[in-house]
Formats: sequence, structure tokens, C-alpha cells
Amino acid sequence: QEAALVELEALKFGDDTVTSRYIRQIDEKNSQAEALMNQNREKYLFARAILKDVKAGVNHLAGLLNIDVADLRRSPEPSSERESPLPDSTVPQILRVVEGRCMEMLSTI
Repeated sequence: QEAALVELEALKFGDDTVTSRYIRQIDEKNSQAEALMNQNREKYLFARAILKDVKAGVNHLAGLLNIDVADLRRSPEPSSERESPLPDSTVPQILRVVEGRCMEMLSTI
């Protein structure tokens, strides 16, 4: 960023003449970087949506199996009327408990 600011100042106030080819190169690099940023943003939004669905599914399975999710949380949080969302770090732990409970149910059949 520092280098870009120095280059900008040199272009604004310097005695050098800027060629149209150089401007096109900078514009092309800018377009490529913007396209990459938009692509990464789309990937992030997709992954975030999947994580949200996974967390909802794990929470739903825990509810069906009468697993108290609040007891499994690592950090005690103040209770509220509305259930607070699961922290990302507890999802694998809850999923292991759900899997264990399901295996117990299968072994009794």
C-alpha cells in the first residue's frame, strides 16, 4: 500500500509523462484484482451459508436426541429468552455426542 501511495504521488506531481500503455497495464491489473476479490467473496458467502445450514442441522439433531447443547458449550454464556447461536468451535463436539447417541440407539435395535 505504501508503494502504491508513493507511485500515486509520483504520477500526480512528478515530471514523468505517463504513457497510455502504462495506464492500460495498471487498469488491467486493477480489473484482475477486482475479479479475484469478487470470486473470493462469492466463495466466502457460499461457505458461510453451508456452515450456517450445518450448524442448524447439528442443533436440530441435538434437540431431537434431547442433548442439552448449553451444557456442551465451553464458555458459559448468559441465558437469554432466545437461543443464542452455536459457536463454531462447539459444532464438532456436539456432532460427536449426537453420533455417539445414534450409535447407542442402533446397538439396542
